[in-house]
Amino acid sequence: MRVQATFKDFVSTEYSSAFLLSTRLDTWIVGDSEFQKVCEWGFDGYFESMYCESEDPAQLVLAEQSYSEAEVVQLVVDVVLPDHMESVASRAGYALGWLSALALIDRQTSLIGLSVWESLLISSSLVV
Repeated sequence: MRVQATFKDFVSTEYSSAFLLSTRLDTWIVGDSEFQKVCEWGFDGYFESMYCESEDPAQLVLAEQSYSEAEVVQLVVDVVLPDHMESVASRAGYALGWLSALALIDRQTSLIGLSVWESLLISSSLVV
């Protein structure tokens, strides 16, 4: 019997680059120390968005956040397109980290986002 993982299984997971989805990014981006740091921020940001205030403002509660394919595509577009963060490495890293965290819970939707992510970067001539 196959058991499907839920967000609660991963919400406390510490980031590791081993969780990153496989990509075809050029080494000048992947090797950038900023890229590595921001991948972690994107990964953590995915799970941090699942916490919201309760009736007691001093206490946060965990609430599952699910994303439609359209919402994931829009997030990728908003993050990857220029002027959202300072550098290409930051934009690419944050989106990859976020998509990689999503993949732990919803791999199919994350792969759709990854496809859009790669297409945006390829159209900008950033991926080999």
